[in-house]
Amino acid sequence: MEEDDHSSSSEEEEEEKWYDYLVRRPNDVEVRRRSQEQLPAPTKVFTSTYPKACRDGSDIELVLGGYEGDSDQSMISSGLTEWQTSDVLCKYLLNNDEIKNGNRLRRGVRVLELGSGLGKCGLLLHHLLLSNDRSDSTVLTDGDKNVMQLLRKNVAFNTDDQKISCQQLLWGEEEAEEFLSKQYHNEKFDLIIGSDLLYTNRQNIEPLFETIGVLLLLEEDEYRYSPSSRGWARFILAHDEQYSIPIKNVVFAASQKDLFCEVVKQEGTVSLLCFKRLDSMSVNQVVDKLQAKIMMLEAENRRQQARTELVEDKCLKLDKRCTVLWDDASLPTSILPSFDEDNLAAISSYLEPQDFASLASTCKLFGSKTHQIGNEPVSLMKKVAHKIYESASPWEKEVLPTYRVGDFAFFLYSALLDLRKPLKFDRLLGNNIKQFEDKSIIESQPLEGLFAIKVAPGTGRVFKASTAISNHVMRSGKHYVIFTCSELSLELNSLLWFGIVRPLDRIIIKRGRFTPFCGDTVNNLRQLECPEWGDSNVHSCVYKATDGKCQSTDWQKRDGIWEAFKTEDWQGMQGIPFEGKCKVGLLLDCERGTLTVYKNDIKLGVMKSGLSGAYCWMVSAGESSKAKIKIERGPLPQQAK
Repeated sequence: MEEDDHSSSSEEEEEEKWYDYLVRRPNDVEVRRRSQEQLPAPTKVFTSTYPKACRDGSDIELVLGGYEGDSDQSMISSGLTEWQTSDVLCKYLLNNDEIKNGNRLRRGVRVLELGSGLGKCGLLLHHLLLSNDRSDSTVLTDGDKNVMQLLRKNVAFNTDDQKISCQQLLWGEEEAEEFLSKQYHNEKFDLIIGSDLLYTNRQNIEPLFETIGVLLLLEEDEYRYSPSSRGWARFILAHDEQYSIPIKNVVFAASQKDLFCEVVKQEGTVSLLCFKRLDSMSVNQVVDKLQAKIMMLEAENRRQQARTELVEDKCLKLDKRCTVLWDDASLPTSILPSFDEDNLAAISSYLEPQDFASLASTCKLFGSKTHQIGNEPVSLMKKVAHKIYESASPWEKEVLPTYRVGDFAFFLYSALLDLRKPLKFDRLLGNNIKQFEDKSIIESQPLEGLFAIKVAPGTGRVFKASTAISNHVMRSGKHYVIFTCSELSLELNSLLWFGIVRPLDRIIIKRGRFTPFCGDTVNNLRQLECPEWGDSNVHSCVYKATDGKCQSTDWQKRDGIWEAFKTEDWQGMQGIPFEGKCKVGLLLDCERGTLTVYKNDIKLGVMKSGLSGAYCWMVSAGESSKAKIKIERGPLPQQAK
């Protein structure tokens, strides 16, 4: 045991001090500073059980030490946590008959895993091959020094088999050649696997396939071992295109190294790609498959073309009918008085905004420019939409845009209808918030075990939280909202926020949690920039319920993960009760650029100034918070009028 420890220590000393943030976040000063700190003991245990996975019917259980996905350690070295893409690869390995039962496999299969991380996929594959007596050796590799340190411990904990080892491997042709020279008899590998190996910046795609080109077994070597296994050597990659480079770029890079790619499984946004060397036999097989696929696509194209011609014929007939109706001079003029502005305005509540536009575009009676708004000739429907807008209350006009020439009347009518509807939570982002039949009410429930909250000691930074957002966009005027909280059950470290955020209709979330002011989220939100943001660098601003502090983010800051996040005290700052009920009121004054906080109808003070651009109401809840929250639009407080 002492010899093994000494050997492991010696290997670690020889390893290069490389961390994968150098690819993912090369300019992040804060992450670079933290990478110099010693790796603490693992804070999370990942357990995976695969019932009856072995050939003899026994189970495989893996227990892996690691860290939360949003921890500081995982920010530096992404392989220190477990990612869902690895589950797709594990399912494939479990259900692949050749791997599970050894069909077509010679004895003595050599396996290499790239980017092993905690070692889940590589350890599972090793156990499967051991169970059918096909394993010769399994080598788990990673380039990250922190990951290698934890990977060795995980392997030692889950198996004492001498056929499995851990070695650092940096990608590239020269690095792969040097790695190969250290292998037994310089033998290459029958099977190479990996998951989540590529990032969005494409920096490591060429070194990856240079490495595969050097280390994957050649056809002539396969034939020398066993004719029955010829053409079997492959590289299996689980690739999530949503958070990485497009598959077409991966396929192209592989083709430069004479590797043919086949998509063998698709699960959500994750694709399982199988790469093989292009030889004469495999090329013929590929050509046959492609020709069969082309014939199927041509047949489907003919069917679609026939359907298209049928639809076009129907559209042509409808167009002719509409033209006849539009030009029909025989329509009785006696019906015109019954469709005046007042009558249409009276029945407008039965029409949606799109119905106004449809009537104007399909019927001469409603669409001809027979009316005026000022000096602008408009249709009857636009005139009615504008008439309804003119009937709006002073407050409604204050928060709506002013009229502009063109099709703006329909937009104003639609905006006015939205303003008159009750507020509700239109988007739920995260896994610990549920919504009721009344969409204005949400409930936050604490999650236990695997999903429990994780806060960095001494920082108060939330790593797991969920967010509810109202799609009502506020661009001008004064807006007052009341969040009525009931069934409150908070602790000192519970996190509950009320505030404003930029419109987020295009955001896509990962891993079932979301806050607009934390970690990786900021990097994704930065891409949503649009003119509606205005001049303010405050893109989200929230009232932290437990202590009353103001927390805001500037999504454009690029100095570091947490540099965009700001916590401030303000005059009148108070938190809410940890138990029972409470009302939190927020007044957004778009003209003054301020956000004012009210507690139980009493003004606490102006929490934030310097706001501009479009905002929506939001609530975020950490996953140790319990509360039922109702959102409703309130009358402007007396002192705000």
